[in-house]
Amino acid sequence: MAFVLDTTQPEPLGIYQCTRCDYIVLNETFLIDDGENSITYSDGMRQTDYSDDYPMLTRCEKCNEIFWMREDSLIAEIPWSKDLDDKYMHVEAAKPLQLFELIQCVQNDFYDTVDEELYLRTRLMWRFNDRLRNRHPLYYSKIEKDTWYANLEDFKKILHFNDYSDRIMLAEIERYYGRYKVAIDILDTFPYVDMMWLRDKFINQCKLKNPEVFRIL
Repeated sequence: MAFVLDTTQPEPLGIYQCTRCDYIVLNETFLIDDGENSITYSDGMRQTDYSDDYPMLTRCEKCNEIFWMREDSLIAEIPWSKDLDDKYMHVEAAKPLQLFELIQCVQNDFYDTVDEELYLRTRLMWRFNDRLRNRHPLYYSKIEKDTWYANLEDFKKILHFNDYSDRIMLAEIERYYGRYKVAIDILDTFPYVDMMWLRDKFINQCKLKNPEVFRIL
């Protein structure tokens, strides 16, 4: 699912090795812990003071290779109930990819599954939208503009209308294009009363003709 409001339960700490060399990183594999200071945006991104969106892929700081932190690169797993082994105390946390690294991955089809493609396209959208969150332009050149819209088009192809979380994202993407009536028509298909508050927030932004990411909570 592209749009998630649920709290993700913590998982074990993972120690991953670069697929090209012996460099290792630590990845705290939980995503976001909802708290009083959490912020949720219309693109599904959440921010809190206590946790972060830990990456599923990172760049090796030794050989510069970008690699996925999958089962085949997992060399150790430490439950949250146990202390970190002394031999891993020096290991640094995996760093998320930056905007242009994500663009490189998407353009080179650097994924093996639909879930991995969904992950990359979501993060690429988030990194672009981070500019707006920081009061900067969404893109600075025609190449960046083309990349933004190309990602949205390919993103739409892997979203499923029958999945309500994906349906919200489909409406969000239509809003980015300024196709507000199309977005509202999608949002009006939600059948659940407990989702009406969320639907109404998106519809209100459509009525305001706002094509940018906005804060929900």
